Amino acid sequence: MVYVGSTAKRIDAETFEQVQAPLFTTVEGGKYDKNFHRVAQPSLWGVIAYVAAIALVLFVAGGITVAVTSGTVGRLTSNKNTQAQIVELKELNSELRMERSQLTRADRISDIAEQNLGMVYASDARTLDID
Repeated sequence: MVYVGSTAKRIDAETFEQVQAPLFTTVEGGKYDKNFHRVAQPSLWGVIAYVAAIALVLFVAGGITVAVTSGTVGRLTSNKNTQAQIVELKELNSELRMERSQLTRADRISDIAEQNLGMVYASDARTLDID
């Protein structure tokens, strides 16, 4: 079968005739448009606008990068200060524990009780026996 247009015809049929269609058809139009090629080539203002748009995008991206970097540096500085305070407070805590252990010694407490309050140990106490 051979398709010509929208109908199919048998090749072995006697009424088969080959239809010759032109390969190219001409379309009539106006004259050659001298501005036709100018559309394909960018104008100076178009290039300037394109470069300005790229510069604006790069400026905004750079600003965002600087903001994120400065925020990160600020956080790192804050963390470093906090770590220094932690070390300082740990040292102070250690000193306070040593002072507390010295102040709560049993012989120191007994000295204060005997000197300031006149207290004595129970073994040294006077006893009174009533019969």
